[in-house]
Amino acid sequence: RDLIKTAASNFQRRNLARAKTIAKGTPHFDDVPMFRVVYGDYPEIVDWDEPFTLLAPRGLEIPERSLQGNLWNFLMKIAFDVTAVSIRTVYKDGSGEVPFMDDYGSLHPHMPVILRTYLLSGMQTGFTRRVSLAQMGLDHS
Repeated sequence: RDLIKTAASNFQRRNLARAKTIAKGTPHFDDVPMFRVVYGDYPEIVDWDEPFTLLAPRGLEIPERSLQGNLWNFLMKIAFDVTAVSIRTVYKDGSGEVPFMDDYGSLHPHMPVILRTYLLSGMQTGFTRRVSLAQMGLDHS
């Protein structure tokens, strides 16, 4: 019984803390970035503190400030336990939107993905390619 009461109390405290955080509103990207953008096919080894990492190939338009607001609303209000999210975006050259899947049913190699940084760090012990890391992150989310 004590364990159940303690668990219920912890759950209520977490919900209250989350509600207070939501009430403060989205933090400004320049002050408190939720994510770091890492470009390239082979992401550098994690050595940053942002809770999320956006893995993207070069040549994409990543609207960091508006993405922070969308990510904040999604994670704080809808899916707070998500570990990976694919991001709809367009090519910088204006050639259109990046498709989600390639012709073989796999994650398109240009699709940017946001991962929780701790997850990326753990996966980097065995994998180095951005596309592999992104696909594994989405598979386990």
